[in-house]
Amino acid sequence: MWDMLNGPAARAAVGIGLVMVITYLGVKFTRGLRHSTCKDDTSHTGLAAEFEEMQTEGDISPEELRNIKAVMERNRCRS
Repeated sequence: MWDMLNGPAARAAVGIGLVMVITYLGVKFTRGLRHSTCKDDTSHTGLAAEFEEMQTEGDISPEELRNIKAVMERNRCRS
């Protein structure tokens, strides 16, 4: 029986199994770290208000704000 487990086919199967387990754990770990980006909890009006605040504070120009709103409106129509 040990001869069969020491063969190249058994080693390849164990190696592939280990790679699959490590990949699965890596994906779970990464999703745990990036939890906040997996949610769609931002609303159109909330984003618009935040960009308007940025424009008021001088972080973006009025032209940039118009461009952002135009893109947001196009994306809103697609959904």
